[in-house]
Amino acid sequence: MSRYGASWRDIAAVHRLDLSVAILAICYGWRGACYAVTEPTQLVSAAALLAAIANVLLFLGGGLALNTAADVNTDAQHAGKATLVGAAERTHVSHWSATEIVVGVAAAIAVTALTGHALPAIAGTVTALSYAAYNLDMLGRLKHKGFVGALVYGAATGGLPFLVSAGAVVSRLPGWAWWLAIGLTTISAGRTAWWSVPDLLGDRKAGAYTPSVRHGAYRTTAVACLFMAVGLAAAAAGLWRFGPIQTTLAMAAHLVVFAIAANPLLRRGAKFPSWRTITMRILPLITLGEVLVLAVPLVTLLGVPRI
Repeated sequence: MSRYGASWRDIAAVHRLDLSVAILAICYGWRGACYAVTEPTQLVSAAALLAAIANVLLFLGGGLALNTAADVNTDAQHAGKATLVGAAERTHVSHWSATEIVVGVAAAIAVTALTGHALPAIAGTVTALSYAAYNLDMLGRLKHKGFVGALVYGAATGGLPFLVSAGAVVSRLPGWAWWLAIGLTTISAGRTAWWSVPDLLGDRKAGAYTPSVRHGAYRTTAVACLFMAVGLAAAAAGLWRFGPIQTTLAMAAHLVVFAIAANPLLRRGAKFPSWRTITMRILPLITLGEVLVLAVPLVTLLGVPRI
């Protein structure tokens, strides 16, 4: 228990930390380097590890803790988020968030200083600004601007950390890697918009103009599925160089998530998922999908043939 009455369990709660989120953080942190390296030893170079640390801190501080701090009043309208609100009230979550974001950006800049590659510092700074713009009223609170906010958050969790990590290894990315980064961004943007659907009633009550409040559950889900479909196609285009079988395996879990999201659009009477369903059942599937995407270049490095 800290001097402010917050336990480490509270600190984990405001960062949404569980096994799935911890694995996601590692995937987001290290993924770009996995696709950029030509030798396994490059993955544990000082620059690659520092880039991974930068990405993890930016994700935990900006993507999760800052979101918790910004959403306390809104989350108070959701009965299922009472534990999160209580943890936020006992924890100086904004202090944690600010520290993690500053250290994350500093780490990304340090990667540029180590390697001479501009990409990590630029992408790391843009990641921090994206999270701030998504969450903070003074920067427009893009979370309440409909699908624009979803795209910004998608970039901060998808393509931008990929660029930070890959930039620790190479100064320029090949064309296929840009397709993959765009795909990861768009898939994440679709999920972000879709995840606003379970919160529709509470967000509307709190006056939060998320995509589902602005456009309704059906239209939001339809646009989210369009984003995911485009993202899956772009990511598959980037992954194709590893072989059709590897590409299919890498995309398999994300395709299942897409099918679950699209189900209420295709079947009359099918229900939109609850927040509990998303966190307990769908988040593990998403985590599996990110692990499979991460595994593709790793198994290639180990000499598995492309098929």
